[in-house]
Amino acid sequence: MVSAAAILFVLAISLLLAPFLELLLCYDVDDCKAGLPARILFDLVLIGAVVYFSDIGNNLTPEAFQLLLAGYFLLVMLISLWLLFLLSKRESFHYLGTLKTPVALAMLSGPISMFIGYQSLSGLLIPGVYGTLAGLLIAWVLFTAGNLFFGLFEPGDEEASSEVREFLGYKDDERVPGLWIGRLLMVVAIVSGLFYWSLVVWQIPSSQIKTISSYFTDGFPVGAISVVPGKILSAILAFFILLTLARWLKNQLSERWLNKTRLDAGARESVVSLTTYTIVGLALVLALGMAGVDFQNVAIVAGALSVGIGFGLQNIVNNFVSGLILLFERPVKPGDWVIVGSTEGYVKKISIRYTLIQSFDRADVLVPNSELISSQVTNWMHRDTMGRVIVPVGVAYGTDVNKVREILHQVAADHPFVLMNDWRVPGPKVLFMGFGESSLDFELRCFIKDVDYRLSVRSDLLFAIDEKFREENIEIPFPQRVIHKAEADSKDQPDNAD
Repeated sequence: MVSAAAILFVLAISLLLAPFLELLLCYDVDDCKAGLPARILFDLVLIGAVVYFSDIGNNLTPEAFQLLLAGYFLLVMLISLWLLFLLSKRESFHYLGTLKTPVALAMLSGPISMFIGYQSLSGLLIPGVYGTLAGLLIAWVLFTAGNLFFGLFEPGDEEASSEVREFLGYKDDERVPGLWIGRLLMVVAIVSGLFYWSLVVWQIPSSQIKTISSYFTDGFPVGAISVVPGKILSAILAFFILLTLARWLKNQLSERWLNKTRLDAGARESVVSLTTYTIVGLALVLALGMAGVDFQNVAIVAGALSVGIGFGLQNIVNNFVSGLILLFERPVKPGDWVIVGSTEGYVKKISIRYTLIQSFDRADVLVPNSELISSQVTNWMHRDTMGRVIVPVGVAYGTDVNKVREILHQVAADHPFVLMNDWRVPGPKVLFMGFGESSLDFELRCFIKDVDYRLSVRSDLLFAIDEKFREENIEIPFPQRVIHKAEADSKDQPDNAD
């Protein structure tokens, strides 16, 4: 009853998984004929595995069991050759055409050995050959399914891939980090599983299998260090999974979640950077712990290297610490208009080592973070974007100064960027600065909403002032000079009569 229940359970599983196998074989194929033999072969392999690992043979006579095995192997061989024949016609599986004859001979070797009386040889070849072929089939299914899964994260035109990448927050041409590591680990896992399965079906003694497995799980010594491949692979896998998570979280924070908050662009950039650095640091610590690294030894090595860091990497560490200070304290942030020494422009990015400033000529200037901390920095947008505009104006002597004040004040009030009734800053002011050589000197001083438009607002005000002065016949003088040219006395001229 146990064997029958096991066979029924396996058939139920095959009914669920066989359509998936057919989908893998017929993916992107219009007229697919390989689905039916693949499903039949898959069912036969599962049923054969149950029969092999159960006691169903004890309930049959030796003759009946031998006949059953012969029919089973003949059926598996025919279905396998049928599947190989159909797949070899495809361009992507053309190499299978050369494998039909070797596969057929390998499948016949076991049953022929059994029929001619070599029971021990057949007992080795039948589970070895058929088990290996079944393992290769399962390995191919897992490899194909894994490639389809990783393909969902690759840039492409397929609808499923686009939806997955859009959900994760990646752009159309942006690559997901760590995919090649995931593919490599998948291949390593499949090959390792196939190797272990081959050892089992070829009836390698369990003691030797345990010895081989111990090298992977318990490790082997290399000098004074014990290398454990299993821990190393799991640490690499965990690190790149967390690294991918950090990239995904960075995209979600910067493009979706933080955009719904009231934080400014600089604050959002700082939150994104700090979150990314934190996750990457935790991923590194976790990976080292899973790999079996003793942090006490790491601390000793770090202490020994601190002297070298103090001398050789002083600038790098200084910039690193300064970058953290900039992210936490935020004296400058992305989008600010800053002046650092002879560099003036907008802060585009603050990284761990440098700050990227784009000048007004669109030249990218990499300024070390330590310079922003230790040097004088002018930030036009540190706490707000407001700024002051000063417009000097000169009028001719004899002009009504009250009229000039009214015009300048009205010009400022008419501009939409000028702040008139903001409690944080005073309103526009017109100042009589003094009596010049040829003009009465005034200054219009006003605050605007965004200092980023300082030059354009100043230009607009000058245009408006010139237009108003022309309407009111107010003269804007220019310096005049009277030059006297003294003529030379005739008696001082040389006598050229001779």
